[in-house]
Amino acid sequence: MLAVVGGWRSPLLDRTMVAVTHLGGWKGTALLMFVATVILLGLKKAKATLYLLASVGGAALGTSILKEIWQRERPEGGLLDIMSFAFPSWHASVAAATSLSLLLILLPNVPVRYRGILMMLSLSWPLLIGFSRIYLHVHWFTDVLAGWGVGLFWASAVAVIMKMDMKNGRS
Repeated sequence: MLAVVGGWRSPLLDRTMVAVTHLGGWKGTALLMFVATVILLGLKKAKATLYLLASVGGAALGTSILKEIWQRERPEGGLLDIMSFAFPSWHASVAAATSLSLLLILLPNVPVRYRGILMMLSLSWPLLIGFSRIYLHVHWFTDVLAGWGVGLFWASAVAVIMKMDMKNGRS
């Protein structure tokens, strides 16, 4: 997979993927969480706010712990200098948790005719982040797959634990 994606490299795509991957990093995620928290609290959606923060924060923390347990080295020839371990991908995990959490919060409040668009946007974000990590040669494909799995599992588990009532838009 790395060899195939490496064949697509160009200066413009390199810069684009670096920008995308930074948006999915801790600074971009923190900014998104801040904005979402302010909006949700302004709408008096305390439970949805707690859910979002627990989902994304838990996925971030859990992935960081798993990296230390597995201690998998990153691929050689990465376009970014990263000192942490590779498995699982923190960026992929947090992107998946963020996307699923926001989808579960927003979906009940979106008219049915626009729900497909929201679902496609929610799916596109973690895919784009994961692709950027592979393109930049900072993760193996399996690192990204595992990251998506951790993020989706964590956001789903927190939703079940909090008994998020998404059917009626009460969150």
